[in-house]
Amino acid sequence: MEGTRIDAQLARAATVVQAGGVLVYPTETVYGIGGNPFDAAMVDRVRAIKGRDADKPMLAITDRWGRVTDWIAAVTDTHRALMEATDAAGRPLAVTLLFEAGPGAPPSLVSGVGLIGIRRTPDSLGQALVAACGTALLSTSANRAGEPPASAFADLDPRVVEAADYAFDAGRPLGGTPSTVVKVEDTNLIVIREGAVSEAALRGVLA
Repeated sequence: MEGTRIDAQLARAATVVQAGGVLVYPTETVYGIGGNPFDAAMVDRVRAIKGRDADKPMLAITDRWGRVTDWIAAVTDTHRALMEATDAAGRPLAVTLLFEAGPGAPPSLVSGVGLIGIRRTPDSLGQALVAACGTALLSTSANRAGEPPASAFADLDPRVVEAADYAFDAGRPLGGTPSTVVKVEDTNLIVIREGAVSEAALRGVLA
């Protein structure tokens, strides 16, 4: 029964995203809000729903790196080590990597200094969602600016849920800690935000 409910939500979510709608959805960390990052109107709606400044960059989640190859200009050995790293269960790390944006990158995700943030989600539901939608998803936490993110569906701000076209309920609590965000300069690792994965763990991967 649970599998049927999830499958129905995946199908509905994919329909919404492919139609240019705004989706609230679970990630491995907290609930996110987003959709097709190439849809400028959708991106504008997400910013308005959150009350987010236009100059604050947003990231993307993907199920596999091959889906976003042309979004990335260059991958260093340090990037690659982090892209291929897994946790004890063999899942990708909950780490958002900053890359120099490639020619195929959605303009909505490229920062003022030409970087794009992408995370390969370790969550099987998140991977299934991206696969169903057929595109990596714009992702930012599903909360109003300045308010805490939600790791349970019941904790989502009703204003955010009502403004979206569909809200996907994972039916379980999420990880609760946002992803770690890192930048690579040459071979140097720079932690922009420490979150679900500690800096020490990442340096251990690179040792």
